[in-house]
Amino acid sequence: MHFTRIDYQDRAQRKSDKGLEVIWRGSRTFGSSSQIFTNAFPVHYSPPKGFSFEVLADDVIPVQDDMLLFDYNVEERVNDFVAAAIAQF
Repeated sequence: MHFTRIDYQDRAQRKSDKGLEVIWRGSRTFGSSSQIFTNAFPVHYSPPKGFSFEVLADDVIPVQDDMLLFDYNVEERVNDFVAAAIAQF
């Protein structure tokens, strides 16, 4: 489960304590069968720049996977996404 909204002070505390990822123990009755891996994003909950594929997004760079198109960019977009994931890590 991913928490997208969290109080900024709670996020700062959890980030400094390295507690953004936890095992949520939902029920003593059900024991480990009710445990859920949970996390809160370290910065915010929006996608990396250029990867919001909503219609109204200003920074959309579509993935062009047709090699016959002049603007084929799969390798570039994959590299951009990996770089964004590494930066967030």
